[in-house]
Amino acid sequence: WDELIKRNGFYKEEEKNQARIRLRIKNLRLENNKSQKELAKYLEIDLSTYNKYEKGSRKLSNEVVKKLAEYYNVSVSDIVD
Repeated sequence: WDELIKRNGFYKEEEKNQARIRLRIKNLRLENNKSQKELAKYLEIDLSTYNKYEKGSRKLSNEVVKKLAEYYNVSVSDIVD
């Protein structure tokens, strides 16, 4: 049971982290008056993929996070922490 509880706690923490990242990339986009389409083009991905990042149905790769940090001129930790 202890292992199960630890794993469930981890998943809840991971879900919180992903939700925070989702909100951060959406807020950065809105603060910079950018559309999802513009970001998808910059990242060279489909619009539907970018939309999934913001909705949380797809996890961002480290590469995408780095590109977003460069685009917004912020550090990676500003997005993930």
